[in-house]
Amino acid sequence: MTNAPVISQCYLLAEKKCLARSGVMRIVYNAEAEAPGLFLVDGNGRMVPDPSPPQEPRIGQWVTPYMEVERIFNVLRWKYLKALAQSKTMCEAPLAAISAEWNNAFQALSGKTVYQGPTKKKIPNDEFWRGLGITLEDRKLLRFSEEVADLTFITKFIKVTESAQATSAYSELIAIKPGFHEVWIHSDFPNDHIRKKNKKALEKARKDPRSCVFAVIRNMVEDLVDLGETFPLNFTNTNNYCWYAACNVTEGPFVQRRNTGVAFFPALLKAGQAKTQEKRQRLLEREFRVLDFRRRLQQDNSKQCLIGLIEEAESEGFLGYPHANNIVP
Repeated sequence: MTNAPVISQCYLLAEKKCLARSGVMRIVYNAEAEAPGLFLVDGNGRMVPDPSPPQEPRIGQWVTPYMEVERIFNVLRWKYLKALAQSKTMCEAPLAAISAEWNNAFQALSGKTVYQGPTKKKIPNDEFWRGLGITLEDRKLLRFSEEVADLTFITKFIKVTESAQATSAYSELIAIKPGFHEVWIHSDFPNDHIRKKNKKALEKARKDPRSCVFAVIRNMVEDLVDLGETFPLNFTNTNNYCWYAACNVTEGPFVQRRNTGVAFFPALLKAGQAKTQEKRQRLLEREFRVLDFRRRLQQDNSKQCLIGLIEEAESEGFLGYPHANNIVP
C-alpha cells in the first residue's frame, strides 16, 4: 500500500460509514509495511489500497487515531441507549437511566467487574445490569466486547507510536473522555469538582496528570504535567480508560468533530473560559456536532423519543466517520 502516513500525521483510510470490525472492514496495524501504520483490511484480510496516484494521496479519506477513540465512545453510548430500549422497566421512561447513578450498570453490562471496595457482602456483578431490566439474551446481542477490544487496540497503538508526544496525546485523550462530557453537561463547570479554595485538590492537580488536564481546562494551573515519553497508568491500563467516569457514556452526549483539523483539548480550553453553560455549549458547537440525548429526553421522556435518538445517531453518522473528507489544509 502506497502513501501510508506516519503516525505523527496519521490519517486512517476509511469509508464514510466504516466501522472497525464490522465484518466488512476492520482496523489493523501493520508493523512490517514500508511505512508502518493503521490500515483498513477487508473481510479476507487484504489491505484496502489508496486509490489515488502516488503523487496525489487522497488525504480526505484518512481519519486520525483519536477519531477512532471518538467513534468507539459514540458506539458505546448508542449501545447503551439500545439496551434501554430493550429494557422492560426503563424503555417507557428512559430518562431515569441517563444518569451517573447507572454507571455501575453500564460497566457490568459492557463486561467489567464492578469495583465494590473492601465490603464482604458483594453484589453479584450481573445484578448491576439486570437492574436496568435487561435480559441475558438482550445482553448477548449488544456485544460491547467489540468496542472494548477496539479501544484496547487503538490506545495501545497510540501509546507505542505517540510516546514522543505523550503529554499532548494524553491530554487529548482525557479531553475526549471524559473532558468534553464535563464541560458540556456540568452546569456548574468549572467549579464542579476541583475548587480554587481547596488547596489539597489544587496541589494534586499540579502533580497528577489526569487531574492536571482538568485543572488546565478550568484555568486553575497553566501547564500540564510533563510526561516525557511515558503515558501514566490510568491510560495504559485500557480497562481504566474505558470505564473510568462512565457517565461519559450514560449521560452522553454523542459528539463528533466537524473536521479533522479539530482537536478536543484546545477546544475545551477555549470553551472552559466561558462563564455560562449556554456559552460553553455554543462555542463547542462551532467545532463539534453534538447530539445531546440527555437534554432531548428531559424534553420528551418517552420510548418514542429514545428510539428516535438511536435512529438519529446512526443516520447522522455518529457511529462512523462522515467528516473524513472535511480536511482543514
